[in-house]
Amino acid sequence: MKKIFFYLFFYLFFSNKVFACNFHFQDFGSRSENLRINHVTLKNFDPVGGFKIMVPIESFCNEKQLAGTMVTLFYIDNELVQIKLERFNQQGRSLMDLGIRHYGNFKRSLGFDYNNWRGTHTWQTISEIANYKASVNKDIVREDLQITSKRYLSKISEHHLKKERWNKF
Repeated sequence: MKKIFFYLFFYLFFSNKVFACNFHFQDFGSRSENLRINHVTLKNFDPVGGFKIMVPIESFCNEKQLAGTMVTLFYIDNELVQIKLERFNQQGRSLMDLGIRHYGNFKRSLGFDYNNWRGTHTWQTISEIANYKASVNKDIVREDLQITSKRYLSKISEHHLKKERWNKF
């Protein structure tokens, strides 16, 4: 009986294309110093206490379906508040698959097949809001999955207000 459960678990775990890649690379609220990355990163600081670390997804997982995805970790006061995954001009809807596997399926308009679907969807859990967007602009296909901690929503709003005021000067 144990063998059957082992084989069933093994099959379910490894047959799932994207499941092996957890996009929670770091816990919300974690400090950037705790992030361990083997790839070169790009850091973008803003003048009001926020910064973003951009790194290829291959730093965290080696799923072929997600190759070419860029991960942006957004920190305010050196606390992780948001994770964003972006793909440009890639085949399929790998970020949609990742969102569906983690948060659940959703209805899409019937006018497009799965790989050509365009639009947005928002999932909510007790602790997170996940926004998915698939779009085409001037022949550039873009797919985004943004995960935000509900705990830090007010902090993100305050940060954007500070940044907007700073930009007016």
